[in-house]
Amino acid sequence: MRYSLTKSNIADYGLGFFFEVIKDLVISKEFIETLYRVIIRIARTKLKSLAPVPEMPQPDAEGNEPIEEEKQAAAKIIEEITKSN
Repeated sequence: MRYSLTKSNIADYGLGFFFEVIKDLVISKEFIETLYRVIIRIARTKLKSLAPVPEMPQPDAEGNEPIEEEKQAAAKIIEEITKSN
């Protein structure tokens, strides 16, 4: 943690400026360290991949609508994938 708080390791200008004016802002050092730990945790968090959402069944080439069972099954699959994403 101390290594990551050194000036040479702070690449972001805004964050570097924030640490330079910390004394003028009258914010406790513990708060700043906690905030920085949260930023590091967020940056290290790996994103999970999203599953593609299938489309609803469309009318066929002749214009016949799909049956209700197909529509309901597709809606259920879409809802499950949407919840997991």
